[in-house]
Amino acid sequence: MHQKISKKEKGIAAVLTCLVTMSCLWTSFYFVPTFIRFFELFGAEIQSDTEYVLNTYMYWNVFGVIAILGFMLIIKSKRFLGWFFIVIATLSMYVVVATAYPALLTPILELDTSSEGSEEKILVPLTDHSNGTR
Repeated sequence: MHQKISKKEKGIAAVLTCLVTMSCLWTSFYFVPTFIRFFELFGAEIQSDTEYVLNTYMYWNVFGVIAILGFMLIIKSKRFLGWFFIVIATLSMYVVVATAYPALLTPILELDTSSEGSEEKILVPLTDHSNGTR
């Protein structure tokens, strides 16, 4: 009843699973927290779409779990269900990234446009080079 899964199919599933899982982890533990620190540092005004991203980004890791579960199902010869999980996780993470990044960039762009009318610009260093710390 179960067909043998080829190495090529397992490899493709493994690559997609790794891509989804790594993008979830990178976005949740590095990318969004960097923006949070930036918003706090510069006092950027947060809109509702950006606030939604900031309140939900830790839940995006569920897509990585779904992809891993799909890969495990493929290994167990449950091809259709496994690919279904991997495809759903991949498409979901694509939609999240495509909507979250503009939401995070909007407050930064508004900071830039609000300072266009001012005559002097203040540059704030992100790294203190005097003692080598951030």
